[in-house]
Amino acid sequence: MPTATSLLVRGFKTRSQRIATEQRALLSLAPYEPLDPRALAAHHGAKILTPADLPSLGAEDHEELLIQHHRAWSAVSITLPTGTLVVYNPTHDVGRINNSLCYEPSHLILQHQHGQLLAFADRVMGDFNERQEEEANWLAGSILSPEAALKRAKLAGRSYAETSRLLGASEDLVCLR
Repeated sequence: MPTATSLLVRGFKTRSQRIATEQRALLSLAPYEPLDPRALAAHHGAKILTPADLPSLGAEDHEELLIQHHRAWSAVSITLPTGTLVVYNPTHDVGRINNSLCYEPSHLILQHQHGQLLAFADRVMGDFNERQEEEANWLAGSILSPEAALKRAKLAGRSYAETSRLLGASEDLVCLR
């Protein structure tokens, strides 16, 4: 979500609405219809997994990711020669999961450079382009909760909670947008 010191360039929010409309059209959806983030990811060749789907992760890794540090991460994209994997955190609520599953393909749609994870002894740090992160975040919100859907919900007298349930988004995202 953009902050008071937004890194988004002028016109990006308008551009993201156009991109969101284009992405929905590719999935044969009207701008106001609910979107299945898994269909968006699949359209862009990304395979959706949870940590449980990764046989190379041991029980300790699962516990660390899904119990000890479940609030520390939402999703991660991994580009392999065979395609892109999106691994998401299934312990989050549906709205956050859906946003995460729109966020990761947003990087692909925007053709962003990949960030890096840097390991130092027992610590891992991320090295990411903050502007690209903010762009992907805004585009994900535009795809999941497009302006047309929000206007339609408002005209129908729907509450933020009803609109968020209809779109599969968090109520916070609906309020923000």
